[in-house]
Amino acid sequence: MAIRFIVQGRNVSVRVDGTPSLDERICASNELLAYAGHRYRFPQNRNLRAGKKRFREERLLNVERELQSNDLLGVEVLRVPQFSVLGPGWFSWYRPDWELLNWWGSEYRVEIIDGRAMELPIGIDGRYRAFLTAPHVRCLTGWSQSKLEKHAFECPGLLKKPGQFGVPWAVETVEFLKHFGDPKFPFLPPPWRPHDTYRRAA
Repeated sequence: MAIRFIVQGRNVSVRVDGTPSLDERICASNELLAYAGHRYRFPQNRNLRAGKKRFREERLLNVERELQSNDLLGVEVLRVPQFSVLGPGWFSWYRPDWELLNWWGSEYRVEIIDGRAMELPIGIDGRYRAFLTAPHVRCLTGWSQSKLEKHAFECPGLLKKPGQFGVPWAVETVEFLKHFGDPKFPFLPPPWRPHDTYRRAA
């Protein structure tokens, strides 16, 4: 068997040998979901976990999932580049959702906000998104839904009127992202500069 699941107690490791067929990869992807759903842990990638029941039920079966890259273990295989430069200060970036084990892709533009360059996700109208909902925040922070719920009402930019945009919870995009790395909000991740990071790696 080209794909092996090595079980030690409640931990599972995935080993891929040779070049398994697509059918083997899809079968193993379903097995991976089953292990995650039964609350096994994956030392190769701590982001892969059981997650909330309602999200587990939305995870797709019979799709190919990442089995070899530890950083992305368990997410659906992405068929397009994760990061692409579209023009000066303009790029597309796909981020994994560790609850649904799929991706959220958006275009971003570098905008100067209060004298500081910030990468802001833009909507289909070409303008930066006025607000971010829970799935967007999960993807941009790498959080689980549980962590989001723990800090939901401490987040900078929290919309004061629930349901204001037809969703129960959202944050103002600029206000939220500009506080990444702010010591006043220690639960937020450090600021990311994906455009510079990928440009240096090219």
